[in-house]
Amino acid sequence: MKKYFFIPRIGENYETGFHGMKTLILGSHFYCPYADCRHLKEECASSARIRCMDRACPCYIDKNDQSYYKLSNSDTIEIESYLEGFPYPSYDAFTYLMLNKRDYLSEDEKRSFWAQVAFTNYIQHYWPDGYTPPYTENESLFDADYEAFQDVLNELQPRVVVAWNKAVKDCLLAHGDLQFIGMIDIPVISAFLFVNEGVEPKLSPKQRKTLVEKYAVISDKPDVGWLRKLLEKSFNDPHAVESFRLKMEYVDHNRLSVPLKRDGAGIKDIVTLLKRCAKQKLIVRMGDKLDFGPGMLRMHREIFLKLVKEHFDVPTKGINAGFSRMFGYEFSHCQIPEKADDSKIRLMRSIFSQVRKKVMVSPSHDSHGG
Repeated sequence: MKKYFFIPRIGENYETGFHGMKTLILGSHFYCPYADCRHLKEECASSARIRCMDRACPCYIDKNDQSYYKLSNSDTIEIESYLEGFPYPSYDAFTYLMLNKRDYLSEDEKRSFWAQVAFTNYIQHYWPDGYTPPYTENESLFDADYEAFQDVLNELQPRVVVAWNKAVKDCLLAHGDLQFIGMIDIPVISAFLFVNEGVEPKLSPKQRKTLVEKYAVISDKPDVGWLRKLLEKSFNDPHAVESFRLKMEYVDHNRLSVPLKRDGAGIKDIVTLLKRCAKQKLIVRMGDKLDFGPGMLRMHREIFLKLVKEHFDVPTKGINAGFSRMFGYEFSHCQIPEKADDSKIRLMRSIFSQVRKKVMVSPSHDSHGG
């Protein structure tokens, strides 16, 4: 038995594809507006129990076509309802943006787009509202449905996956089966482009470049000027970069065996540190913010900020809030295991060890009596 409950809606021209490639649009979850329904908080709120409600939903139980009106067909029911004129603002906005339309969008254009793609939601049960919690604080909730998503991948074999939600994007990054290309440059909605490397033949460099151009993918490589502006904005301080001062190291002049070197290739400021981390994919640019790279779980994120505090004299107020605004992630004071150690932590420590200290030499106390 397939692990997914919701049957993906497959457009009639899916094999031809959108931009010439089989494309899966991956939403977050289904929202049920009937908040007072007792099933919503019980069977329908569980991936393990929702199957028993497939043909028992009070909304569908009196419908004539029981083969169509069932919960497992929700992917198709929602898209078809939207195409028939039912008001779904989120689908409308997404369709406009994917087609790069700014004004009128014809019914034929809507139908043409959704005929070229497949669609499903990641979570395999209903939620009582439209809010999607962050992945980093709810790994077990998302990971419980990852095998169901793998079944969808194996069955549909999409070349391209467009994840229509940051939490879903973070989940896919954590599992690493898809190659992350970047954030799509569209307003209002967060959409992220992935490539399925398990599909043959693999994309050529030219095809990959064309894909990035067609989807207007934002570069994930932050430059120095952008990082400075982000720090200034996040800390609401035009001198934010300078407020991260190098730690002082006092050296006794009498104990120096060799002259001090005052230059070198070490990390000299917070911007250089962020650039080094980005080069190693520990962090990436994600639209107008930074984000953590593949495999950077909650523990790694908290250790990252802890290392910043250890290696710089940081601003005394608002350090957690400022970094939270920079990353769109709520830093907390979660307990970090004392012996936490893995490849990500070792890489972070290696980079942070390159942060230079401002050396202050104490004066000589030698006596020179006549």
